[in-house]
Amino acid sequence: MSEKSFLWLIVIVSLSLGLSGSFLAMSLAKAKKSWLNLGLGFGSGFLLAIAIAEMLPEAAKVSEYAYLMALLGFVFAYALEHIFKATGFFHSHGSDEDDHPEDHPEPMGFIAFFAISFHSLIDGIAIATALLSSFRLGIFVAIAVIVHKLPDGFTLGSLLVAKEYSKKMLLGLSFVLALATPVGAIFSYYLLKGFSVNAGLFLGLSSGLFIYISTAHMLPEAHHAKPPAHLQISSSFIVGVILGLGPLLIK
Repeated sequence: MSEKSFLWLIVIVSLSLGLSGSFLAMSLAKAKKSWLNLGLGFGSGFLLAIAIAEMLPEAAKVSEYAYLMALLGFVFAYALEHIFKATGFFHSHGSDEDDHPEDHPEPMGFIAFFAISFHSLIDGIAIATALLSSFRLGIFVAIAVIVHKLPDGFTLGSLLVAKEYSKKMLLGLSFVLALATPVGAIFSYYLLKGFSVNAGLFLGLSSGLFIYISTAHMLPEAHHAKPPAHLQISSSFIVGVILGLGPLLIK
């Protein structure tokens, strides 16, 4: 298989797994509300593990300001969310009492979308960088990255369902997210030569966003389950952490 054919295979697999993850989140939430809380617990652990164990160390390799950017990312997400809430930015198109929640979704869904999408874009750059080094290395890196696409889609889908985004918006954001890794891989394969300091800065920023989304939204919302299911949600959280640590465990 040629390198170009391999890149197109990445496009197909990444799209399929990313969208499958989002469909799975929607299906489970529709079947039983408690499954959504388990999905949020899983997604919280997955994001937290990726941010602390993968993204931050990788960012620190190429930028001495990576940890500062992580702090700024956390503060930025907190401030942005509450500024939007205070100004009614997402309610500016009418606030009649019979409005549906999906008509004015919470900002956290968009913040999560941008953070996970940027992480996926960096994943694509990593694949292309490895592929340019050697085809064998490119295959191993691609496998390590692509196994995350299903939980990526599931994590975003669970959060968007919990925040009552419309099905149309959820599918649209999930489709764009699924494209992020192949776009990053193809773009960087032809035009770039690997990571830069700026990539490290933005990777650090994204890790801070991930930590905020995980600890301030997904995990607390998961534990609001009625009736309480703390043991099940804690178990799903731990499974998410273990899967997020996957690339480290197989090194």
